[in-house]
Amino acid sequence: MRKPRRARRKATFTDVLIDDVVSAITRMRDDDNPTHRREVVRSVFAAIEGFLWQLKQDVYGRGDSFAHRLSVHEHAAMREEAYVVDGSGSVRATPRFLPLATNIRLVVSIIQRYRTNYKVDFGHRGWSNLKAAIEIRHRLVHPKSLGDLIVTTTEVQQAISGFSWLLALVIEVLRETVEYRQDIVARLKTAKAGPP
Repeated sequence: MRKPRRARRKATFTDVLIDDVVSAITRMRDDDNPTHRREVVRSVFAAIEGFLWQLKQDVYGRGDSFAHRLSVHEHAAMREEAYVVDGSGSVRATPRFLPLATNIRLVVSIIQRYRTNYKVDFGHRGWSNLKAAIEIRHRLVHPKSLGDLIVTTTEVQQAISGFSWLLALVIEVLRETVEYRQDIVARLKTAKAGPP
C-alpha cells in the first residue's frame, strides 16, 4: 500500500528569497564562473531588499507597533515617500529612494528609541562587508564597462557576509518588536487589574 503524500507547505516570501540565495551559492560552488558570481550578488541583494521591506512593514505597518509614536518625517521616511505641492496647491506623495544603508540605520534608530537596551554593532565586519557589497551591486546593476561586471571571490564573500549580518539583524529586530509588544500587553493587563 502506498503512503499518502504529505501536503507541501506553501512557500513564503522569506522561503523564496532564501532559496534563491542558497541555489545561487550552490551553482557557484559547483561551477565557479563569472555568471554564477554575479547571480550570487544579485540574489543576495534581492533577498536583502525584500527582508528590509518586510522588516519595515513589521516595525511600521501594524497599529500596535512603533508607528504611532513616529514623527511625520519618520512616517514619510519609513514609507519611502516625499511630498510635493503642485501648481494648483495640491499635495501629493512621490516615491523617495532611501539608500540601503540609510534604510537599515533608520529602522535600527526607531527600534532603539523604544528598546533602549538594544544595540547593533555597526563596527562588525558583516556591516562593513555589506556596505562594500552595496557598491558591488551598484556596479553590476549600472555597468559602464566590462570591468564593472567582474565579481571576484572576495566580493562574493563580502556579499554573503553582508547578507548573513542583515539576516541576523532582521531576526534581532523582530525579536525586539515582539518583546516590545509583550511589554505593552503586560502593562495594559497591570493597568486593568488596578493597584494591588
